[in-house]
Amino acid sequence: MSKCHGHLHNLLVGGCIMANMKVRINGIKQKRLRVKEGAFVILRPSDVHVGRLLDINMQGLTFEYVCGNEPASHPNELEIFEIETAFRLNKVPCQIVNDLTIRNNPMTSTNRRRCDVKFDKLTPDEICLLGYFIQNHTMGEVE
Repeated sequence: MSKCHGHLHNLLVGGCIMANMKVRINGIKQKRLRVKEGAFVILRPSDVHVGRLLDINMQGLTFEYVCGNEPASHPNELEIFEIETAFRLNKVPCQIVNDLTIRNNPMTSTNRRRCDVKFDKLTPDEICLLGYFIQNHTMGEVE
């Protein structure tokens, strides 16, 4: 039995994840959901780029991070974690779609960046845990 079985059962009973999985499988673009405060993303293989998770769906996410002059360089996976509940989803395969500077600070040579990430081939456990995170850590659609 997978480590996600209990969460998956709860989601399927509530009918929550099946719609998300169907939409993802059919390739239909989903609306992004705003993430509650306290959730973060780490890009891997480097631990340098850690940022606040802004929005998410079963296809990808957007987060904001602060860095020097170098944006994230070719990460191939990420980690999602939430502080209050200790939720953690490790080694999620991904690709960066956009990584844009939204604010420069010339006094400190730092940049605030907004990064859009697309998930790659998720395992059933990753889909389950992602669905659980979306159900429990989001608060409505992005406008």
